[in-house]
Amino acid sequence: MSLESLDERSRDHVWAAWTAVETALDPVPEADFPALADPALRHHLAFLGRRAGRVLVEGPRGRWLTAYDDAVVSELAHEGFGVLSPEDRAVLALVLINTICIHRAQTGISGGGWDAPGVPAAELEQYRPQYRSVIRAALRRLDARGLIDRSPAGGVIPGPALRRLTGAQSQTLWEDLVMAADRSGPLGTSIRSRRVVSSAQGAQP
Repeated sequence: MSLESLDERSRDHVWAAWTAVETALDPVPEADFPALADPALRHHLAFLGRRAGRVLVEGPRGRWLTAYDDAVVSELAHEGFGVLSPEDRAVLALVLINTICIHRAQTGISGGGWDAPGVPAAELEQYRPQYRSVIRAALRRLDARGLIDRSPAGGVIPGPALRRLTGAQSQTLWEDLVMAADRSGPLGTSIRSRRVVSSAQGAQP
């Protein structure tokens, strides 16, 4: 497949949509870009993404962003790129448990995006007051990476980078949160067992 097979107007639509989904902080409404609304042009857009190791990610209500392909993410992590430090991972988990997890538990929502009410930074610091400076430094680094953000009300909320996760990446992160919250519980035990089996199968020649 090649963009050269498209007429000039269609190519312009594809490039405009590509620029939008690659740079936007919030998912892009397909109604705003013909290349997102038209399945045929969106197919060309997806092809353009594959050439860059990217995939289209559809959010709620026909909104789109791009993300790194799962295989690319796995390879980058293997090489040590984009891997969070233990402190940053712990603080990110703390943020997500106090926003996403609590929000889902209170509302009964079992899935969806990463939007949730914020949690005051001071409340996060109270979990380990002796590590207040560590938590504050981690929050700054996570904010710089787009993994957290600040709500208009001043609370810490999940960041825009989380909207750029594929379904598989979101599932992995959610499972990590389950294990962080209740590693020895039935669901945490099930996740750990499945991952052990999966890892063993992946190691086979």
